[in-house]
Amino acid sequence: MYRMLLITLLSTLLTACYWTTTPESLDMAGTVSPGYEPVATTAPLIDYDSLVVTWNHAIATHDLAAMRPLYADTVSYYGKRLSKSEVLARKAAFYDRNPGYTQYIDEVTESTLAGNKVEIYFTKEMRYAADKETRLSAYLVFEKRDDTWKIIEESDRVTDGTLTRKGLADKPEAGAVKGDFDGDYRRDWLWVKAPYDCDPDTRNCDIKLYSSSGRLDGIPLMTTNENGGSDALDIVHVGDLDGDGTDDMAFVAAGGSSAWRGGFVYTFPRGNKPRLVAEFSVWTGSQHEGPRILKTGPQSFTIMEDMMRDEEFVVGKRVVELN
Repeated sequence: MYRMLLITLLSTLLTACYWTTTPESLDMAGTVSPGYEPVATTAPLIDYDSLVVTWNHAIATHDLAAMRPLYADTVSYYGKRLSKSEVLARKAAFYDRNPGYTQYIDEVTESTLAGNKVEIYFTKEMRYAADKETRLSAYLVFEKRDDTWKIIEESDRVTDGTLTRKGLADKPEAGAVKGDFDGDYRRDWLWVKAPYDCDPDTRNCDIKLYSSSGRLDGIPLMTTNENGGSDALDIVHVGDLDGDGTDDMAFVAAGGSSAWRGGFVYTFPRGNKPRLVAEFSVWTGSQHEGPRILKTGPQSFTIMEDMMRDEEFVVGKRVVELN
């Protein structure tokens, strides 16, 4: 009898908790205008260390089947853009030439590039035989696609230097990010900045684009009347949004004394100047910690945007279709 009473009490408490939280969600949904949907404001924690450990185990054990789901369909592989099949074919050929090869990693650290990309650095110890081993600094770049982290770049500092590409320590600006924005199949640094020598009368400043390749230097993106400087412009996304094979980007500009900041999404059509395709709002006190831009289709993406509804701050999402 006491057991039945305890079960009844627990069921009643669980039901009460459920109905205590549900009306709040319903109220929030009612405050969002058509086309927007409230979302969770806390991003899921990602164990970057386990990502590279899983990759390393597959490499060390020559397990091509385990490698296949780890790589994206296209990979920047030691300076060359290859398909997943080509990457695995190169791995297989390497193992044929070095059947005793294995490797170990340590000193794993990570750094978020922008949005849903993360670069993981580590020291790689490569052993070809009992008396032959090499240690070097290597890295992997992961991108989250359909809730799964995929490798989009694999390389090391030695290869980067050989290919005369800038190393990770040579970042030209604090806010610079890497990507293939000009369609030459090489990942260059890109950054956005507003010059300090603004018009003295209007205080208008041209926000301009710069790149380590020089092909995009000095291209004006927009004009603002806030003399923000480079530290007030944050690139929050890098990735191909329009499906043309080149990376696109989004940045957030300063809002002066306002608590709101403006976000801008640009695509980089091959052989053409950047094109503004969407704008969004960011509140400086936002609790949203995840990416602002999510690719949702071949030519569509979702913007995670801050807004105020019924005197409350909420985070909604809006889908943008590209022509």
